Amino acid sequence: MKKLTEKEKLGKQLEKRRIQFYGLHGKIVVDINKYLDKEPGIHSNIRQVEVLTDDICLFGAWITDRLEGKPGTPDIEGYDKSLSKKIRKALGYTL
Repeated sequence: MKKLTEKEKLGKQLEKRRIQFYGLHGKIVVDINKYLDKEPGIHSNIRQVEVLTDDICLFGAWITDRLEGKPGTPDIEGYDKSLSKKIRKALGYTL
């Protein structure tokens, strides 16, 4: 039996996490749809939704930055060229 490389191990672990994420995403969709069934209309001012969606975007950028050897936080040199900075800017953050 072939021994898995570290890259293959990470790939398998991330696939498990992706499946878990889709399960959680499905629950969020159900929660949002239930809410909208009871409260129809536009509801763009819910703070918890803003925080959740920002976090999802920033987590994805951080993963990409780490794997590309770029810092994902403003206090580290090289941050200016990171995806995290671009995403933070798109989301309206100043750093």
